[in-house]
Amino acid sequence: MSAPITICVASFNTCAATELCIRSIMRLADHPYELRVGDSGSTDGSVATLERFQERGLITLERSPGSRTHADWLDHWRQTCDSKLLLFVDSDIEFRRASWLRQLVSIVRRTDPAIAYAEWLPPSLFTLDGLEARVVLRPAPWVLLIDAEQTSELRSSFAVTYPETEPIIHDVGAAFFHEAVDRGLSTLALPPSFRRCYHHYGGLSWLPVTGPRGQKKLRDQRTVERRLRHLRRLQSATSVTCRVSATAQLAAFPQDALDAMFRIRTGVRRRCGRPPDTRGP
Repeated sequence: MSAPITICVASFNTCAATELCIRSIMRLADHPYELRVGDSGSTDGSVATLERFQERGLITLERSPGSRTHADWLDHWRQTCDSKLLLFVDSDIEFRRASWLRQLVSIVRRTDPAIAYAEWLPPSLFTLDGLEARVVLRPAPWVLLIDAEQTSELRSSFAVTYPETEPIIHDVGAAFFHEAVDRGLSTLALPPSFRRCYHHYGGLSWLPVTGPRGQKKLRDQRTVERRLRHLRRLQSATSVTCRVSATAQLAAFPQDALDAMFRIRTGVRRRCGRPPDTRGP
């Protein structure tokens, strides 16, 4: 039986950010899920890192040496997803709030939308084949929840049309989003409060390394590395989903160690003028 939701992460040359994304999902997701990661031919060591996660059974790794785009990954996962719900996530997303996944699933179960999105992107201009193209109004693709059953017959998530005036680009997820609206399928804007559940380090794989935008990229890379070191200290890849209670930890102690701890605690209470502790080790 498949998990109620499949989380799909598209990655390309964002080794540290991808690992941070994976670890943040596994640390804070509190709802059953399957985690699939697609790599589009990375050359920065991402594949070796992802293979270590796969060896431990923590992810399902899919590789596409042909540089599959994010839109291609989204179409691929929509067609091969075994669960009803599919959460498409960019590799430069870090989840930061506990219960974020349970909250997300709870919201969409109440309304059953075909597509739910966390942010909305306005139209913008883009240079395509030497021509200035218009990117249509669309949901942000870095956190995009899709009902795989309701959207199974929709067309590709990426499309370019060439009307008489200017080329029009339907960015990742935009083409089938607008088709879903045209077909009368429901869409849902997630509450603004949900944006506090994650942080998006935009452009790590494509921003230049010079100029003002390059400075932002370098700052984000340093932040990612610092956050990743922090998560690594909190968890190991083999026990990331295990949370041992304090009682279980005590039960693992030898009895003579517990007796010694109790004697030390009793001595401290006496020196502080407090009554003896009668609860025992």
